[in-house]
Amino acid sequence: MKKIISVIMLLVLSVICCFSMTACGEDLVSVKIKVQIYNPDKAVETVTLDYTFYRHLAPESTEQFINLAKKGYYTNAPYYHFTVGGQSTALVGEYKYDANGNFIENPIAIDYIKVEYPLGGVSGSDLRDTVGNICAFRWWDANEDFKNGGHETSSMSNLMSTLNGTAFIDNINGGTTVAVVGVLSSDSLASFKRVANSSSAENKLVNWTDLDNTESYHIFYYIDGDGEFVKVILNSDDYADKVEVRDGATYYNYDTLEDDNNSETDEKLWTKVYSPTSDDKVEGKTLAKYSENTITLPKYEYRVVISSIVIDD
Repeated sequence: MKKIISVIMLLVLSVICCFSMTACGEDLVSVKIKVQIYNPDKAVETVTLDYTFYRHLAPESTEQFINLAKKGYYTNAPYYHFTVGGQSTALVGEYKYDANGNFIENPIAIDYIKVEYPLGGVSGSDLRDTVGNICAFRWWDANEDFKNGGHETSSMSNLMSTLNGTAFIDNINGGTTVAVVGVLSSDSLASFKRVANSSSAENKLVNWTDLDNTESYHIFYYIDGDGEFVKVILNSDDYADKVEVRDGATYYNYDTLEDDNNSETDEKLWTKVYSPTSDDKVEGKTLAKYSENTITLPKYEYRVVISSIVIDD
């Protein structure tokens, strides 16, 4: 009799498990991302993007996103374009606007997490990186002493989505550098395409399509006297003024020693811009996350930013 009761209890628990996790073994998190579209000639437009995060496939990446969202990491963060591996992507999170409308690196600190997809995809997942789906990106990084080994890591702070078709594949049949963590609902696809300016978007936003409404920023690193990476963000005008290419290498004017008596004798101080393809390889691998990059986004008055995130977990 006791054995029969135990079996019944196990069956009941199994049914409860299945109902509580949508399907046995699944742990899904519902996420609503509200995006505000600004235009000085119109009222602010708000759209909602509905996602399902697959916590059972990438638990640390999902928890990282949830924790950052609760801290306000994504609030007032603009969507921007970036090309990686020849693929056009939309990202949001790493940068935001301060109270004065200045474009800055996100001041909320992040903790790097382990790579949950050693083959380039979450084991057992057949999710595809189609337009709008959110991916975790991985890279190889050096250990703290920079010269002795390294590890693969991820931040899951930037929400990355491909813009034009399948850029990457997230499954055990084709390893790449990303894993799909959040899947966009089909009802939100048209809205995402407008928000992020996908080539297949209908009713495109002038925020993106009118070049007078967009701007570019150059992001690069140099290594200071203590051996630490220093990140630099320059708009196109400042980049043209402060960066020079000499003998195949790029240099940045990081400071100027001013002569109070004669500005013509001011001394510019230069440092080499870090290049992972030629400088300081560790174990023969390049530190790709420190590459020089250019991003494009709408100007502040035409900004497309996350206003809030609602999570049902």
